[in-house]
Amino acid sequence: MKKLMALFLAGIIVFSNISAFAKPKGKINSSSYILTSVSNGTVLYQKDVDAKINPREFSKMMCALIISEKANFNKVVTFDDVPAFYNDYGNIANVKKGTSFTIKEHLHNMLLLYSDASATVLAKNHSGTSQKFVDKMNKKAKELGMNSTLYVSPSGYDPENKSYTTVSDTAILAREIYKNKD
Repeated sequence: MKKLMALFLAGIIVFSNISAFAKPKGKINSSSYILTSVSNGTVLYQKDVDAKINPREFSKMMCALIISEKANFNKVVTFDDVPAFYNDYGNIANVKKGTSFTIKEHLHNMLLLYSDASATVLAKNHSGTSQKFVDKMNKKAKELGMNSTLYVSPSGYDPENKSYTTVSDTAILAREIYKNKD
C-alpha cells in the first residue's frame, strides 16, 4: 500500500507541474512547492510552503492513511448508493448501486483512478457517515501537526471551496504515509 500511495503522490506532483529533481532545471510553474525527504524531513527546495491551497486529491491520501490503519483489506464493501454529484471523473470506476469491491480494491480505485465514489464508500463503511469520517481526518491532521489543514470530504470533492491545506502540511502527511508499513 505504501508503494501505491507513493505512486499516487508522484502522480499528483507531476500533474501539478512541480519539478521533483534534485537540482531544479528551468522554471517551476507552481505558486508553492516543497521538495523534501520523506524519511528525515530534510527540505531541499521550497517556495511559499505556508500558502493555503485546496487539498483536492491529497484528501484521498489522508482517507487512505486512516483506512489502512485498521483495515481488513479483504473485507468486501458494497455500494448501497452512488451519490448524485459523481460525474465521470468522480465515478471513473463506473460503479453502480450493488457493486462490490474489497477494501484493497476500493483503495486502488481511489488512489489510482481518483475514484471519489470509492473514497466515500470507504469513509461511510469506516465511520458510518462521511461527516464522521471527515471529523476523523481533521483530528488526525491535528495529531500529525498539520495545523493549516481542513478537510471537508474524504474524496476532496469541495464545490464550496472550503477545504484547505499547505504544501508543508502535505509533506507531513507524506512522511506519515512513508512510515505506515501498509
